[in-house]
Amino acid sequence: MHIPKLRRTVEQCARYGIRVYVFFIEPTAFIDERDNSRYLDIRRYEKDFPELLGNRQGDLTAFCPSSDLARRFLYDAANTLFTLVPGLGGMIDISVGERFTHCASGRCANNNCPRCASREPWDVLADVLTSFRDGMRDANPDAQCISWPYSQYIVWGPDLTRRAAGHVPDGVALQHNFESGGTPEQLGRTRTVQDYWLSYAGPSGLYRACAAAARERGTPVFAKLQVGCSHEVATASHVPVPGILYEKYRAMHDMGVSGAMQGWYFGNYPSLMTRAAGRLSFGPLPASREEFLLEYARIDWGPWAKEVAAAWERFRSAYEQYPHYHVFGYYAPMHDGPVWPLYLKPVNMPLIPNWKFMPEFPRCGDRVGECMHDSHTYEETLLLCARIKERWSQGLAILEPVANAFAGDPERMRDIGCARALGLLFESGYDILRFYYLREKLADTTGTPALACLAEMREIVSREMEIGRRLIDCCALDPALGFNSEHEGYRFDPERLEERIQGLAALLREDFPEIERRANEGLIPFPWYTGQEPDRDAYLCARVTGEDGPLSALNQPRADGYLTDAAGKTAARFRACHDGAYIYIRIYMKEPAPVAVQLFPVRLWPDRTYAAEPGDDCARLRRWFGEDEVPYADRLSLRGERDGEGYAVTLRVGIDDLGRPPKTRLNPLRVNLKIGGGNPAAWVHRESIAHRLAQSPVNPDDYGWFSFG
Repeated sequence: MHIPKLRRTVEQCARYGIRVYVFFIEPTAFIDERDNSRYLDIRRYEKDFPELLGNRQGDLTAFCPSSDLARRFLYDAANTLFTLVPGLGGMIDISVGERFTHCASGRCANNNCPRCASREPWDVLADVLTSFRDGMRDANPDAQCISWPYSQYIVWGPDLTRRAAGHVPDGVALQHNFESGGTPEQLGRTRTVQDYWLSYAGPSGLYRACAAAARERGTPVFAKLQVGCSHEVATASHVPVPGILYEKYRAMHDMGVSGAMQGWYFGNYPSLMTRAAGRLSFGPLPASREEFLLEYARIDWGPWAKEVAAAWERFRSAYEQYPHYHVFGYYAPMHDGPVWPLYLKPVNMPLIPNWKFMPEFPRCGDRVGECMHDSHTYEETLLLCARIKERWSQGLAILEPVANAFAGDPERMRDIGCARALGLLFESGYDILRFYYLREKLADTTGTPALACLAEMREIVSREMEIGRRLIDCCALDPALGFNSEHEGYRFDPERLEERIQGLAALLREDFPEIERRANEGLIPFPWYTGQEPDRDAYLCARVTGEDGPLSALNQPRADGYLTDAAGKTAARFRACHDGAYIYIRIYMKEPAPVAVQLFPVRLWPDRTYAAEPGDDCARLRRWFGEDEVPYADRLSLRGERDGEGYAVTLRVGIDDLGRPPKTRLNPLRVNLKIGGGNPAAWVHRESIAHRLAQSPVNPDDYGWFSFG
């Protein structure tokens, strides 16, 4: 079914001089004894073809390319495809970093393959690439093989990635992400960007180094970038910032880059941005960005070129303020804020990815800290998003007289309509973040300060209703608005926008009066949410003083908490206290076992999970956004010791190291304690939530409360 369709596509595109490339992530690894469509069942291969089985990591085993049989298999796979589909332009293979495939596709230090472990990782990779290259070229000598080591710098490290760029096999082009690993400065701090960016011109220093190493060997160098839009906002056909494209392509010309992959699902729709990329792909380039914008604007806007170029420059200034953190792009409300619910009463629900449909999370929640993690403070994020919406609004103001002049031109009005829609998305994104910032202030106060927060939040809700109405009008002019092609559906449409407007009206009508009444009566708005009236397991973490100190106090008879297994049977007990500077927790168990302490130090922010194996002299902070577990002895320390017939682990957590605001440092704290692997015993048992990229799987309800005496 797929091959005939691909043949037809290749034939149709060839009539216009377009060549079709196939994309894949190969070779496929093996998996132990369970069905998974991404991997091969190892049981079918380990007896008859053991030489195909290499680096073993957990329940996955890499495809080992170090044998003649393996290389022949890869050759035949490419040769068969390119024989069955004549005229294919080539192949693009994510050769390192997207998932576990060949023996060198993961972390090099972990390679335990009996054949590949002692080899240089680029030699292992070369076996894969040369097999694909030869199989493809023997069927079609004009086809092109492109190696795209998507996140090689994460799994191999930057140094090996740079060295590998100088060892690409002949006849293979090297394509790296243009921006990944970049370190732009934002608000006086150096940030690190991953993945694809349009708002950051790049290139990263890593890209420059890899390009130089490849060119020295004579390897063609390509760039993976986004020219229309990227993960920052992918629900408009394009973001009109051709000035940023000029900076990207000027750098590519200077570095001798010979090709570019300009989209990923989204980002390559026909638009003023893709046409700009086409112009910039050929030299000579205009001498300056300003010259290019004016020249380019004249094509479609004629006598209004100067105004349009000025608007594009203001849009560039706005868009470059986008918070440079990939998780913000994945989860922040910039894509579809006008359909996000606003919860005056906290629901503690997670955010959802912008690029995929997740039936487990039908609506976005209120845990907005998940889009910031520890990259940007809340105040920094609000400042940057305010700059985006304000500067974008200035660009729109420049376009208003232009719109009057082109009222009868559908193409130009769609361009202006797209810019207007983006302005609404940016305004809504800021509003949502501001709403929850105010709600967090509201949660810890009452009376007049609480009423002031509520008044501003009311204004935000009313403004969001108007934004929804205006975006409905934009959708009527441009049906592509709201569509995310990786999501394979609409993130917003008129029906959902109207539904949200009605929901906000109900919020004003029902929830606001109730919370205003509590504030007028001097009551804390959400006592279940802040821990004053815990809605589940609670433990009094008493304050201790005196010469004996907290460690002695933990040995004294006092209230115990209990960790139970999945069947409800007690597996361990714990005691906790604090001295104003540290929290001390002692867990008593029968035998040494892994220990984990889950904390939600700051409401709406991701959890911190401190994990330790028996015998560790420090805990490890488990992080969920592309980083290894790292030692955190400065924030948490522990010691284990025999305790009568059992074993005890004592943990010390620095209160000031939790990053809580000074006024709330001793407010109730969300905590869970776990011991053991697999299905651990825990103080509080809740089901984990569905996997979300770059986020913790910890259920926000998977905790109890420590209150501090």
